[in-house]
Amino acid sequence: MRKLLGIDRFEQLSNALKSEAREKKPEMLSGFFPAFIALFIALIPALTQMVQVGETLDALAVATGIATLFAILYRIALKIPFNHTSTNWRRNLSLVHTAFAIGCIPGVLIFFAAPELLGPLEQKAGGHLTTGEQVPYYAAARFVLIISVWAAVTEEFLYRGLLLAVLRRTRIFALQYQRDVFAIIISSLAFGLAHFLTWGPGPAIAITGLGIGLGIGYIASGERLSLLILYHTLFDVLSLSATFLSGLLRS
Repeated sequence: MRKLLGIDRFEQLSNALKSEAREKKPEMLSGFFPAFIALFIALIPALTQMVQVGETLDALAVATGIATLFAILYRIALKIPFNHTSTNWRRNLSLVHTAFAIGCIPGVLIFFAAPELLGPLEQKAGGHLTTGEQVPYYAAARFVLIISVWAAVTEEFLYRGLLLAVLRRTRIFALQYQRDVFAIIISSLAFGLAHFLTWGPGPAIAITGLGIGLGIGYIASGERLSLLILYHTLFDVLSLSATFLSGLLRS
């Protein structure tokens, strides 16, 4: 029963989070200024849409790309190291897999309980794939893959690689696990806000939940982005492919 319910996996994830909070405390940053700068950089895509510059996915992609460049440079300036995949890649894969599954729960609930909330996602994303003309399958597949990889790389560097990493190094709370929880929540809300302005409330709630799962996986795996990018890419490929197929069935 424990194996069926995945209890061992959840315990492993919980232990990894406790270990990161107690035994591998990150170096603290001085003051709150780095947190404000990191938050501003992470909000660039959302701010771009608020001033109605990012009405198209192309404009949003440019804003996200610029923000990601700033995120990487600022993280380097703060001397926060990028951790590469270690010899414990199987353990990290298991941790990220479990955290990702947790993050998918809100999206699954919305899909089954209130699928109409996902309507804006189908209308906007599907509109780029089904424009009224016959779209070759290879062209649709290439579009889905490019968008998925681009979104995964930029958003992981932006929301987890910068914002979450900086917030958990800011002395907002006394204990590290409290800073970790705060960092996961704020980075996930910023992640969801950027998608709320593009896709609407339903997808934004699902993506905020996904951000929580990815944030948990980021900390539990020792702040390694590579596996998060992989899972984020797979998620986007599956969701955009489902949108494309749904548009074909309706047309």
